[in-house]
Amino acid sequence: MPIIPHLSQTMQTLLTTTTETIAATLAYVKRPDRAKFTPSTLVQTLVYGWLAHPTATVEQLAGHPLGDGRPRRRGCLAPSH
Repeated sequence: MPIIPHLSQTMQTLLTTTTETIAATLAYVKRPDRAKFTPSTLVQTLVYGWLAHPTATVEQLAGHPLGDGRPRRRGCLAPSH
């Protein structure tokens, strides 16, 4: 099996299905409205942002656009109180 398609499929699963499963197991999701920011979009925002900007701070990664070109709302990665 060629490595790139295998790696692509593994990353897709890790950044979506696996992330959602772990979040459900840990009861990570506190908000009922998951339409805008889900556990998988959190992980994707951080991973893709870090890949694009390896020296970025968490604050910088919080504003990194995810696929749709729109930056995430300020504070969307901040812990809820």
